[in-house]
Amino acid sequence: MLSPYRSVLSRRGAFGFVTAGLVGRFPLSMLGLGALLLVTTSGGSYAVGGALTATIAIATSIGAPPTGRLADRFGQHRLLPPSLLLFGAGVAGTVVAVLHHAPTWTFFPPAIVAGLAVPQIGSMVRARWVRLVGGTPELNTAFALESGLDEVVFVVGPVIATVLATQVWPAGGVVTAAGLAMIGGMALALQRSTEPPPSRHSTDAHPAAIRVPGLRVLVATFVAVGGIFGTMDVAVVGFAQEHGHRGLAGVVLGVFALGSLIASVVYGSMHWRAPLHRRFSIAVAGLFLGTVPIMLAPSIPVLAGTALVAGLAISPSIIAGMGLVEALVPPGALTEGFSWVITAIGVGVAIGSSVSGVVVDAAGGHRALLTSVACGLVATSVAWLFRSRLHTDVGRATPVRGTASC
Repeated sequence: MLSPYRSVLSRRGAFGFVTAGLVGRFPLSMLGLGALLLVTTSGGSYAVGGALTATIAIATSIGAPPTGRLADRFGQHRLLPPSLLLFGAGVAGTVVAVLHHAPTWTFFPPAIVAGLAVPQIGSMVRARWVRLVGGTPELNTAFALESGLDEVVFVVGPVIATVLATQVWPAGGVVTAAGLAMIGGMALALQRSTEPPPSRHSTDAHPAAIRVPGLRVLVATFVAVGGIFGTMDVAVVGFAQEHGHRGLAGVVLGVFALGSLIASVVYGSMHWRAPLHRRFSIAVAGLFLGTVPIMLAPSIPVLAGTALVAGLAISPSIIAGMGLVEALVPPGALTEGFSWVITAIGVGVAIGSSVSGVVVDAAGGHRALLTSVACGLVATSVAWLFRSRLHTDVGRATPVRGTASC
């Protein structure tokens, strides 16, 4: 089962950029939580900490597609150093403001800078894989590998951020996140041999990736998928607290991620004959169906078991979705296309967290799990109703300047 992964990692330069990418993407799982802990462990309120976390998340979502587009046009090695410098400056400004108990409003401008400048390492690494193994079955394995590494980051990163902020130094989580981004980002920038060549500077030659109708379908679907993730993060905590074991919420969420990790390993080791758009639609439908038993779980052990099963559909959805981006988006806009998917998931997480938080306060964690079912239904409906726009045989032939909306 692992031989396909050994094969892709043996490609010249692959291990180097995969390692750099793994280190550099930790801020995605550490920065928001680290900011919350920075504020609260320094004597601030959860309201301010939550607002700061939301600010970073929104800024990151806004900044991701333009950052990806700039990487496509000018090259990763040119974009990463100034982006990392801005990111580091934003994090430093936020830390100084919080630790010195400056007026609350001063926390937010540097946080916005940090969020806008978060380096899109995951998208850049996937663009390198397309250059290295694009057009071969190994691309499926490569995307599965990246999906699995994403799960590792989101399992390990929050633990590191929590331990550092609560046991070592209030700013330990965010500062470590910034340091890992610097190390991984610069290591990636220095690996020029695997970097996709910059596209021509003309915006007319390479219109925005979001003009591709199929990408708009993917973005809409992944906003709803992200809503499932955001709902789970909040609703599971409320559910566990209602059953008197709040500390087990992390275990349940870890099992959810474990299911995705297992699926990514299996999915990437197989050679698929079904077309990408069909695999994507089926995987999203499977994720929706997996949320129904979660909503019906009567206890924490049953909740963990159902979460494991539901998690099995996460990686197949993301892997097939990223494969569709590669097939549908013009080659000169790939990093931007991948960034749109990541942004969509982030927006969905923010929406799902907010809505489920209101439901938890009003009706409890068990009822809040119903929100994940609703998000799954929306995701499945979009993926199936507009699946004709995901056919890769017409993807790049579709005029990217069209104004049709999904």
